[in-house]
Amino acid sequence: LLESVQRAEARYRSLFENAADGIALLDDEGRVVDGNQTLGQILGLPMEKLRGRAFASLFEDARSDELLDFLAAAQRGSASAEGFVLQRPDGERRDLGLNAVSVRL
Repeated sequence: LLESVQRAEARYRSLFENAADGIALLDDEGRVVDGNQTLGQILGLPMEKLRGRAFASLFEDARSDELLDFLAAAQRGSASAEGFVLQRPDGERRDLGLNAVSVRL
């Protein structure tokens, strides 16, 4: 049984780390708990600087209410939205589409 769980964990970790999309795991307060390498590349920040940070704080304030509504909808099940603007630390601005699914562990 332990070996089966370890294999499942290794498959999950490989899928998570090698996904072409950025993946962020958030806690109930909307703070980043974990993320994959692609997320760090998109945001221009290493995971060490993302962990514990409010996900909403990464985006411009112009749509902050919409982003908070998006995160609340995601906690209730799932959500999808387009056009959130992110300004990376290097100054590059990116328009992002976001998809979220609530998963309770």
